[in-house]
Amino acid sequence: MLINYSKVDSLYLNLLLLQMNISFRTGYSFFDDRFYNLLVNCDTTNVAIYTNEIKKYLTILNKL
Repeated sequence: MLINYSKVDSLYLNLLLLQMNISFRTGYSFFDDRFYNLLVNCDTTNVAIYTNEIKKYLTILNKL
């Protein structure tokens, strides 16, 4: 599982994601949805809200 806390969408990050053998990836909603299984739409300045939303959805999906 990969939880991306990066606030920058870059080509190098996307290439790295393609090379990694990870079954479940999460990130912010402005990232490309082809690289992620779960995208969370929240403000990028408040990491606590993002973390809580990730925990909530991973619990619902039985990934946590």
